[in-house]
Amino acid sequence: MNILWDFRLFSYGYRNQGVGVFATRMAKAIHNADCKANIYIWGQKEKVPEEMHTWPVTWIPYKPRSWKSDLLVIPMLIIKYHIDIFHYWIALGPIFRIGLGLFHPCKTCLIVYDCGVALWDDVPQCMTVRKTWYWKIQRILFANANSIVCISSATRSDVGHLFKMNSSTIKVIYVPITVTIEHRPLVREKRFIMVGGPPYKNAVYTIRAFGFFRQKHPKFTLSILSDSHSEEIKIRATPEPGVTIESMKGYEEGLATSSGLIFCSYHEGLGLPPLEAMSNGCPMILSDLPVLHETCGDAGLYVDPRNITSIMQGMEEVAFNQDIWIQKSCNGGERYRGMSDNAGKEWLTLYNGLA
Repeated sequence: MNILWDFRLFSYGYRNQGVGVFATRMAKAIHNADCKANIYIWGQKEKVPEEMHTWPVTWIPYKPRSWKSDLLVIPMLIIKYHIDIFHYWIALGPIFRIGLGLFHPCKTCLIVYDCGVALWDDVPQCMTVRKTWYWKIQRILFANANSIVCISSATRSDVGHLFKMNSSTIKVIYVPITVTIEHRPLVREKRFIMVGGPPYKNAVYTIRAFGFFRQKHPKFTLSILSDSHSEEIKIRATPEPGVTIESMKGYEEGLATSSGLIFCSYHEGLGLPPLEAMSNGCPMILSDLPVLHETCGDAGLYVDPRNITSIMQGMEEVAFNQDIWIQKSCNGGERYRGMSDNAGKEWLTLYNGLA
């Protein structure tokens, strides 16, 4: 069985964030599950995480081009390499250059992270993509897939609604999170962390809430961790006391030592940081979103991401009841591992079913 993995996403800045982290961990799970198929990877090897460089796979060089040209390139690759299953690692996304083929002379499996382009009316990039021919054609091609995999039940429901499909025919495979620490600090630093990025990550409201919190608790700080300073550029222009903007290099240490992760996004298809926080026993302040209830259960404190007072009160509760929320986070990590540990085997079952 020959399987083609479409790793073009790594050519567009997703190596260490979002879908790139998801793809890396899921690919590792498949690799560790002792996959007997012949794996072909279409992508730029130098852009893919180094841990994959020694895997027994066949690399097919990728040169960034337009999605229109790939309409025909993809079918030709499938024919040339005798591919049985084309595994498309990012479907319905906002990256213009990553599109499906005009036809697929083999079985096709698609991963959907979220339906943001169709649903998030307050995200300008999504509204822009929605109006393009790229989006219209991709929706048509998407409907012809043999198998659709979503990263959460919340995303599966959105896909079913968007395409008028029975959601029971769409599979959910949770990404495994293996990060754990053996020795957690008894006393955590008086610091909150959050992951920055696009405006929907809600850095502005989080900072305002922290400002009110810090008036009563001046020893606390807030670190915004991001390697993509789109929204943070505005924040730099109007700095707030106790707020710093740092690179993602301190992310893992922050999860292990800070008083809590603040994750108050307006939208998410899954949300990787809370999953990683639970693996580190890090207390969490979470947006009251269905997908976070799905993956985190009662491991975090849920707040209204559009209400500054609600976020501030969440900081108060988590900061001064650390033992409770550390234990909840640890318990949540064990629960999620039970949901995701078999990810690699689930993919092999899916591949065999398609073949």
